[in-house]
Amino acid sequence: MKVNTMLNVSKALLDDLVSANHILVNEGVFDGFGHVSVRHESRPDRFLISRSLPPSMVQAQDILEHLQAELPLVT
Repeated sequence: MKVNTMLNVSKALLDDLVSANHILVNEGVFDGFGHVSVRHESRPDRFLISRSLPPSMVQAQDILEHLQAELPLVT
């Protein structure tokens, strides 16, 4: 799996976020729409969320870092 090396977060956090997207699709919570986000491990003013993709297609390289209520920091 390719990892977004621009983010300064653990691989485990990225893996959990990807898994959360896939689990919510598998459980019928999401269909082609929806999103999951997590707080950055060491920067509470930031969060991680996938780029605009169906949740079932999200991979680690699709995760972007955002400031609260701002545009992405990494594109």
